[in-house]
Amino acid sequence: KKATMAIVAIKQAEDQSFDQSKLYYRRSLACEALQEFGMAVDDMSRALQHAKASAQSLVEQHRLKGEVERLKKLKASAEAELEKKQQQKTNEKSAEVQRLQGKELKGEGGYSSQVSSEYLAEQDFSHWTMSRVKEAVIGLTHTAENGATIQIVELQEQSKVTASITNKKGKRALYYDMDLHCAWLGKSAGNEMKGLIRVYNIAHDTKFELGGDENTSYMYQ
Repeated sequence: KKATMAIVAIKQAEDQSFDQSKLYYRRSLACEALQEFGMAVDDMSRALQHAKASAQSLVEQHRLKGEVERLKKLKASAEAELEKKQQQKTNEKSAEVQRLQGKELKGEGGYSSQVSSEYLAEQDFSHWTMSRVKEAVIGLTHTAENGATIQIVELQEQSKVTASITNKKGKRALYYDMDLHCAWLGKSAGNEMKGLIRVYNIAHDTKFELGGDENTSYMYQ
């Protein structure tokens, strides 16, 4: 605040001889502390300009130039984080809509349902889906370059799979949610190791995306 008052007073006095670099420098640091990085960059750039105009040492000018670059990076990082949060909110809204509406199914299904156009019918496919997931998961094997292998050997009982299809007004929608606890066996050079990996948040409103938002992406531990 004092630095701002001093800058205003100098401008009002139209004193061009006074070196304002330190005033702008201090105000820039204050803006940085308040995370107002755009203003911090502007003030630090002005501090550099005044340092050049008053013929300060090249060492001081180089230091201020370094500060400008540092603040620019902070500004870019803050803007990227803000954009990421805004994108997450957008994704969450889309996921909420998908969560409520289900995943639309097109074409003929493997079953028929004779219902009126206004009637909501729902069929539970959880048991069938669980059996298909077991078939797909158990036996999955990854082989490393050195010949070591890791294989899924069991889908544990605490795993949860729910799946259903609704039919309303001639439109079918799929709803599903999975929380899989997979036991694995690793082998390397005659040695064995056992472990457990959990993959969850697998649903009709999420997707596979490494490092993605926890509200809209598969998660694992």
